[in-house]
Amino acid sequence: MVMFGTCSFPAMRRRFARLVLLAMLLFSASAVAQENTPEALTISRADRLKVFEEVWEAVNKHFFDPNFNGVNWAQVREQYRPQAEAAPNKTQLNETLQKMLNELRSSHLTMTVHVKFKKQTVEQELARKVSRRESLTFDAGMKYVRIDGKWVVSSVAEGSGAHSAGVQRGWALTHWNGESSGNDAPFTCELNQQVTARFLDWQGQEKQLALACKLYTDTGSPVERVTQTLADGTVCLRFDNFSPGTESWLIGQVAQARNAPALVLDLRNNHGGNLSVLEKCFAPFFSEPRVFGAYHERNGKQLPLKAKGQGKDAYRGRVVVLIDEKTASAAEIFAAGLQEAKRAVIVGRQSSGDVLGSLNYKLSHGFYVDIPIWDYQTANGARLEGRGVIPNEVVTLTLKDFLANRDLDILRAQESLLKP
Repeated sequence: MVMFGTCSFPAMRRRFARLVLLAMLLFSASAVAQENTPEALTISRADRLKVFEEVWEAVNKHFFDPNFNGVNWAQVREQYRPQAEAAPNKTQLNETLQKMLNELRSSHLTMTVHVKFKKQTVEQELARKVSRRESLTFDAGMKYVRIDGKWVVSSVAEGSGAHSAGVQRGWALTHWNGESSGNDAPFTCELNQQVTARFLDWQGQEKQLALACKLYTDTGSPVERVTQTLADGTVCLRFDNFSPGTESWLIGQVAQARNAPALVLDLRNNHGGNLSVLEKCFAPFFSEPRVFGAYHERNGKQLPLKAKGQGKDAYRGRVVVLIDEKTASAAEIFAAGLQEAKRAVIVGRQSSGDVLGSLNYKLSHGFYVDIPIWDYQTANGARLEGRGVIPNEVVTLTLKDFLANRDLDILRAQESLLKP
């Protein structure tokens, strides 16, 4: 199944993908009997090289661009092979492989490693019982939003090192282990490593904290589908992915709102999803069938993205779409399609520019790699990868409004709807 988006991984995706490190504790009987925590992360030299070759060959065979974005992929292999060979454990190997993939300057090109730990050791670490299918992760436990050129903490995971250290939503991360936070995220660490992080708190005072990179429960991101009617009768529909079920929910909600003067479709923090779901989500906004763009395969074939209209049942009121820097993949295609068709006004901030179709490939020793196999161009010939969707009306997010939970995007959408 081809996925446009990152439904499996809640961590932030940038155009230049960074390490996504999830330690999935899948407690099979054999894993409990055979592995303890240190052993779970070890990997022999021969196996490191095996995984390295699997990754390189998979990309060499399946990457959407046979010219590898102008990069000498064979030369990259020679550059990173010694580094993979020298990696001391699975997490370092995963990071090395991700750095190799980053040379291609492409979204949807991400390494992941799943690790099995001994159940008893994990329970001792967490000081509680764990279920056999519980998923845990290890990192500092923070998510971020980019505001005024700073990485501002948007949430802190309960039970994480950041939570234990007292990190608060709204603090700005300035330094990670002595280095400036710069433009890249997320900020990674080793299991049981302590990192030094410096923040600016709400009053602009500097705080330096030691954060433990420890195990905590990965609650994931539950599917969010919310309907809200604003004071003027406008109906706001928020959904955070294009997973199966989204299409029926959206079609149903639009049908119920057929008499509403306007709809606001909130795609902020929507990371994308399934191609067939995306196609069906276009339908309620058009009376006739329409082509929105095309997917381009490595062999030169093109597959049109088209959707059926709903005839007289199509919604005919005004539409505003909200996007931000975390709007990605299928959500970007959806926003661009409505924008090019002049069916919606786009409000917010430029989207992430992560617009490729990818497949997940299982490798040996718990490693997986997402590889983009399709490029995409809109009906007007625009390539969204690396560019994203540019709003018709740009809204600048400020820390003051973020801390006050003041939704400037919704306010701008309402102002836009007042215009003739």
